[in-house]
Amino acid sequence: MIHTDAGYYTPTGLPPGASGPSYVHLWYLKDHLGNNRVLANERGIALSTHHYDPYGTEISISTSNPSNPFLPGMTDSPYKYGGKEWNATTSTYDFEARYLSPSFHRFTTMDPLCEKESGGPERND
Repeated sequence: MIHTDAGYYTPTGLPPGASGPSYVHLWYLKDHLGNNRVLANERGIALSTHHYDPYGTEISISTSNPSNPFLPGMTDSPYKYGGKEWNATTSTYDFEARYLSPSFHRFTTMDPLCEKESGGPERND
């Protein structure tokens, strides 16, 4: 996979007589919160639709295209809730500074900048 801001390129396999794989671009369609809801092909046909609860747990995944030309696993993107990467080993989303666990409904680590001075107006009490 080759990731872009709007989706990713995935190999479709070796065409007959070709020396290397051909790639197709799959697009993310996001909701107003930045969640990747729909994965669509270049023609705008939805390959899969994802539904999340408020904490990031995937409620359902529906595939609306029975003639999907990709092999199983080729359309599985790790970028899901909040557009962040899902780590299946730890069952958390990587929010760069912290990891969100949908099953615990909270971040699993402390914010690394929580004790940093805010730089706001100083108080003279």
